[in-house]
Amino acid sequence: MTEHSRVAPSSMARIVQCPGSVTLSAPYLPEPDTEESIEGTRAHAVAMAMLGGEALPDDVDPDMREGAELWCEALDHVPGNRETFLTMPNIHNEAFGTCDYFRIDDDGVVTVADYKYGHRFTDARWQLYAYAAGIVARERINDECTGFRFIVVQPRWYGGERVRTSFITYSELLPYWNVMQRVAHEALGDNPRTATGAECEFCPARHGCLTLQERTAAIAEYLGQPEDTKGGTASMAQELRMLEAMGERLKARASGLRAKLEALAKQGERIPWYRMEATVGREEWTDPATAAALAKIEGIDLVKPNQLITPNQARKLGFDADLVKQFSQRKPGSLKLIPDDNSQSRRIFSGK
Repeated sequence: MTEHSRVAPSSMARIVQCPGSVTLSAPYLPEPDTEESIEGTRAHAVAMAMLGGEALPDDVDPDMREGAELWCEALDHVPGNRETFLTMPNIHNEAFGTCDYFRIDDDGVVTVADYKYGHRFTDARWQLYAYAAGIVARERINDECTGFRFIVVQPRWYGGERVRTSFITYSELLPYWNVMQRVAHEALGDNPRTATGAECEFCPARHGCLTLQERTAAIAEYLGQPEDTKGGTASMAQELRMLEAMGERLKARASGLRAKLEALAKQGERIPWYRMEATVGREEWTDPATAAALAKIEGIDLVKPNQLITPNQARKLGFDADLVKQFSQRKPGSLKLIPDDNSQSRRIFSGK
């Protein structure tokens, strides 16, 4: 058994779309840690510790604490089975992964939950359905169970519900398990098919995928054709639908190329038409004790239990903005590839 499953639940949505992505991604795994992935790992540890009534890590920030509280509330503060390794022989002998949370209640309902700390909306259905298959195998559950409650907790998603719950019966899950079984065997078999779609954006091989490259080239050719807006409502709606789908492919291809070029730039290679620049980091206090004391004089309490609130939260409470600036900072964020028209170079060498 390998360290990471080639047909893991976390990759299942991508594999369902494109079984060939498993083979294409192999040379690029494991993917290097990023600032976002490291932050997500820390936040995950905080959420699991809080639910289990354990001591929290030392580097807990207010956002992580708030996210962990939301996670505990969504699960009714029931510790359950946390970070459980599951195998899914009913999908494929190589299918396995670690489930954030599951429990089986007295009424026969199986609750399966996943914690997502990213800002982007995540549809974790395929991942959760795969975990359900592993729970069924582990606990020897049959179709007599009441059903499955799936919960996704995403504390930093502000475009909708941060806690999303759905319910599905055993019999309703069967078609999904059949699909996963079929694509997993195809993915690890000979000549699996490749296909583009929304999941391309998360594929480790997106910068080197010929199928995606050909698709984006076709999109570019289409966009260069003369426009005809006389087709009526149905025609325009159909074109909008197509363009939105095209946008997903273009975004996926662009993000893959960006990741590859950023890696090359960090190794010292010069990238034509681009340069690396640090993003804006998180704002934090440089002298928490002084900032809290000065705010208290103004009648503002910046201190949460065992934790000073963030500079931005203090600003919203009405704490003097100049004092916030004096006692806080923004550390440089991660390096990011940005377009370079040489204007910065001209300013540096011209002195303007």
